[in-house]
Amino acid sequence: VMALEMRPRTLGRFTICAAVSMTICSILYYATGLFGYLDFGEMQGSILLRYNPLEEPHVLVSYVGVFIKICASFGLLNNACRSALFPLIGWDPYTVVYWKYLIGAVSLAVLVLMLGLFVPNVNIVFGFTGGVCGGFVGFILPALYVMYAGGWSFRSVGVINYCCTYLILAAGVVAVVFGTAATIYSVATN
Repeated sequence: VMALEMRPRTLGRFTICAAVSMTICSILYYATGLFGYLDFGEMQGSILLRYNPLEEPHVLVSYVGVFIKICASFGLLNNACRSALFPLIGWDPYTVVYWKYLIGAVSLAVLVLMLGLFVPNVNIVFGFTGGVCGGFVGFILPALYVMYAGGWSFRSVGVINYCCTYLILAAGVVAVVFGTAATIYSVATN
């Protein structure tokens, strides 16, 4: 969106805009982590167990807000997931017949419900998601996009770009493998 609204659109201005945006987000993330650590310190386990929502009204309001957010985001995320998964089985999400759409939507909702009911700890989900998505989004996909964007060869990009792209791809594979293995190990040892 920012690139479409930027006038005049130049690579330098977009780079500055992206750098400022990422710096602001980084400062907010670091501040959140710092204040969370300063508030809860060395506490182990869930901080939600420290509060009784019936005795502390602000916690009850927070719980209601989180409940509303989860209900609203489920539909949005489920729709995006369904639109991404339908082409994998050969269905166009915009022109698929109603009964196929219903089968896909209900199947995905039941799968999500089963995962929610039977995965004992949300840290397992975060571990798998971080291990797989972090490696893919941060390393593997950018390297593959550069490689397959067109005109990418050893001769056209040079030694440094060529080697660094393959290093990023290899780092992504290592991140996915070790992130997933670490999650499996933590589940197996607990």
